[in-house]
Amino acid sequence: MNSERKARVAIRFGIGTISILTILEVLVPGLAFATGSIGIGIQAEPIALATPVTAGHQYNFPTAYIVNKGTEGVVAKFEVRRFNGGIGHDIPAAWIEFPTPYVLLRPGQSVHILIILNLPKSAVLGKYQSDVFVDTATKPNASRVGAQVGAAAATKIEFTVGSHPAPSPSRKSIPLAAYIGGGVLLLVLLLLTLWRLGFRVRVDKAT
Repeated sequence: MNSERKARVAIRFGIGTISILTILEVLVPGLAFATGSIGIGIQAEPIALATPVTAGHQYNFPTAYIVNKGTEGVVAKFEVRRFNGGIGHDIPAAWIEFPTPYVLLRPGQSVHILIILNLPKSAVLGKYQSDVFVDTATKPNASRVGAQVGAAAATKIEFTVGSHPAPSPSRKSIPLAAYIGGGVLLLVLLLLTLWRLGFRVRVDKAT
């Protein structure tokens, strides 16, 4: 299939993932989208933060290892959701950021992806656990409308919220003794000032 015909296929199938995948075949030589086996893998070891985290902060998870185990080139996309039962709270998808939301992988190619945790101040203390899913799509099939979903894999992602951020200082948090001590100090300074002024007045009258 030459470049002109591939461009026409992209137009025929419309915009979006289908067009992108077809055009990529033209622009990226050697990206294999031929018919063959489709497979994707993700590390079996859970993606976890080793120490408890504090609500209201941002953290980087250890990078996740992804590999194309098939004989076709694929577009791998990432998301977080609970796959099956587990311990702790579910991780809201809005807390997890993938700086690279999808990657192109040739057969046998692997990559490490960065995952960022944006933890709100309102996060409840305790353990959180969900799954990182990697889904793949291949070249559109001419007999179907839409990209073919190839394969999917998942592994656990987890962390523990151990504390909330320290409250900012406020007037309510200042001990009462501090107020009393400050008031006494101001009173002493005032009396000293008045005494010095009175002493000067008496001296002036005497002279």
